[in-house]
Amino acid sequence: MHLNNFYSIILEIVIMFDIIIMCDIYIIFNTNIIIDISIISDISIADTTISQR
Repeated sequence: MHLNNFYSIILEIVIMFDIIIMCDIYIIFNTNIIIDISIISDISIADTTISQR
């Protein structure tokens, strides 16, 4: 399994298109990482989360 890379790609897509897209991804993939990002409305904070992967 390469779930770490999978999560990273998903999070990068979230940042790339818009933080709002994250809601759709959360519904589709239903992962804890996306749930954490969904609470954050500031895209700069989400970007910081990605840099910590």
